[in-house]
Amino acid sequence: MAEKSPYVLVSVFKEDAKAQDVAAAAGTIATIIDAGMQKEI
Repeated sequence: MAEKSPYVLVSVFKEDAKAQDVAAAAGTIATIIDAGMQKEI
């Protein structure tokens, strides 16, 4: 999972994902969104 994109989150849900993996992926997406918002300011 080198790619850090929303697609990764989708692929996590396609598999029989563990709750921990889903939480980690969601945290990664939130971090990316947060970083993206900081760049816009």
